[in-house]
Amino acid sequence: MSPVMGSTLAGAVINIILDPIFIFVFRWSMMGAAVAAINNMIRKYGAMDDMFGQEQYVLLLQVWLRGAKQMLLYSS
Repeated sequence: MSPVMGSTLAGAVINIILDPIFIFVFRWSMMGAAVAAINNMIRKYGAMDDMFGQEQYVLLLQVWLRGAKQMLLYSS
C-alpha cells in the first residue's frame, strides 16, 4: 500500500470517528463536520510531502488553505 493510500484510509477512519464527536458531543453541527474533513485533508497532504518537492508542496498547501477557509466560513 502506498503512503498516500494509507494516509487516505487512516484519514477516512479518523473522520468517521471524529464526525459524531464534533457534531454531537461538542454540538458544532456543520462546523464539526468541516473540522473533521479538514483534519482528513491535513493527513493527505502530509503524506504527499514525501512525494513532492518543496515548491509543489507549498503550492498544494496554499490551495488547501483556501479550501479550508471556505469550508469553515460556509459551515458557520
